[in-house]
Amino acid sequence: MITPKILKRTREKLCQLAWSCREAGLPITLSEHSVDRFQAAVSERSRLGKNGLRWATVRATIEELHRFARFLELDQSLVQFLAGRRAILESRERCQKALKHFELARTGNTTNRVLDMADGLLDGLVAVDCPLKRHRIRNAACILGVYPIAPLRNASAYLVLGKNLFWVHDEWVIDMKIQKTQSRNPHHLVLPLAFDHGKFIDAILVGDGPETMLAERRAQAMSVRRPLFVLPNGAPVAESYIPRIFKTLTENSFTTTRTMLHTNEAIEHGSEGTQYSMISCHQRGREIEKKYQLDTLARTAVMRRQSAGRSRRARYLAHEYGSDVSGTQIAK
Repeated sequence: MITPKILKRTREKLCQLAWSCREAGLPITLSEHSVDRFQAAVSERSRLGKNGLRWATVRATIEELHRFARFLELDQSLVQFLAGRRAILESRERCQKALKHFELARTGNTTNRVLDMADGLLDGLVAVDCPLKRHRIRNAACILGVYPIAPLRNASAYLVLGKNLFWVHDEWVIDMKIQKTQSRNPHHLVLPLAFDHGKFIDAILVGDGPETMLAERRAQAMSVRRPLFVLPNGAPVAESYIPRIFKTLTENSFTTTRTMLHTNEAIEHGSEGTQYSMISCHQRGREIEKKYQLDTLARTAVMRRQSAGRSRRARYLAHEYGSDVSGTQIAK
């Protein structure tokens, strides 16, 4: 079945192929020669980008051409040529780690680490004299305290009390329709927030007021449909506010929250962790589940090898220098 999303993507690639042929003075046609030149052009543009050559970009281009050739039942030799080229690019893509994994490795951030940062910001409010600064800190703490376990996409991150954020049975619940890119049917997400995460929302509502006002302010905020995040003057924040603050504090893009959650949960809880993460990340595809499980198996294997290497090193040092169990060297 050809969905509107696939049709649009294929049309875009065919238009790019036509442009490539015209630039080279070649007939606008789908052939082995035109595909070779088009792939070379796509690879060069990717290589010159800030992240260098990404095989996923090149593979996606050939994949659409292959789909088009199969759909129109073009010459079988051309279809086989595109299938072989796609298989080569897929193998190269599998050997190249996704950029988001590199970014997380660079910063060392995990879901738990980001949540610790959120707690640290909230705990440090007592030492801040300026009320405007306290307001901004509460907003920042809530962004770090909620979104790592509710990893919404940028377009869905703008929460409004009484609209997609509700107080139900003594806990905050995110209840919203997730409109994925060009998808006809939005996905209904219902995600309760445990107290350890809901407390950041309460901190925003209470502000500098007494805790006794919390219940009243919850009800009032939902009745007027107040945006969760507002500026110190009460004006709603821009939609770019949440991703921007998250990146400023963590040095990772907002979209890495899904990767962090998948990685942490799968390492700690295996396939059950992956299933939980897929629900939280509003993901359904079996391919996504297999992908994250493979990534986690690879990461776990690396961690085990590193741990084994450290153990061998410790045993070597103990034998060579007479180290005690803690690794402290004992003079022989």
